[in-house]
Amino acid sequence: AAVGVSKLLQRNEYKAVVNIKVVPAPRGPSDPSIYDPYFLLTEFETIRSHVVLSDVIVTLDLDELWGNKYNRGKRLSGSDTEEMIKRHLEMRSIRNTKLIEISVFDDDPAEAAKLANAIARQYCEYKTGEFRRITLAAGKPGEPLKFEAPEVVDPAIPQMRPIGPNRYLGGAMLG
Repeated sequence: AAVGVSKLLQRNEYKAVVNIKVVPAPRGPSDPSIYDPYFLLTEFETIRSHVVLSDVIVTLDLDELWGNKYNRGKRLSGSDTEEMIKRHLEMRSIRNTKLIEISVFDDDPAEAAKLANAIARQYCEYKTGEFRRITLAAGKPGEPLKFEAPEVVDPAIPQMRPIGPNRYLGGAMLG
């Protein structure tokens, strides 16, 4: 009965999912099709990096927003907010595609969707800017490198139903 009551008293948790199409940048004009087995792992870590997440924090003003929500009105530090984002974040590759699925979990469906979309958008901007810096630094005339910028294929929308807790199971346990 106690486990059933605890299940019924838990907060709802919502999941927002955004899909990004990523294509490896060419290594050179002569051989653009070199396979990199660590490409997706590198991209996952780039999404979780300080460079991407710090811009998301500033864009959404999460240190103030989450400070009010989770820290009794006191503004959170950037590193604390970044760690909280990482705890809310889950990524996986979609098998046999060039898509990365970014999932964000939160107790507010609109906030989860907004955070997932902001992370995806900031990652795409970062990768595009990084490629521009590399091509400007190379400055070699000749055959230009082709780059397919990452793009958001399926933006996150707020979900109506929570993914947890299982209220039916809690009610059965209580009964």
